[in-house]
Amino acid sequence: IQVSTSIFLFCFSQHIERRAVHTKSTCMDILLDYCATNDIEIESVNKLLSSSLKDKLQAEAQDLNLLKVKANKLPF
Repeated sequence: IQVSTSIFLFCFSQHIERRAVHTKSTCMDILLDYCATNDIEIESVNKLLSSSLKDKLQAEAQDLNLLKVKANKLPF
């Protein structure tokens, strides 16, 4: 069961990332659309996200000034 769960998590994150590239949208927009379309609470998908996708979402949120900018990121 653990292996199939890991595969699902990988596939879910890959689906979001590939769709974002294909549609030239942000991962955040694709994830929000996925949740709305499938009637999933956005708060519940955190456990489905790979660390790579979490990093991309964090970078997108920082670029949109939704998060505080970390000290190690230059402001230009």
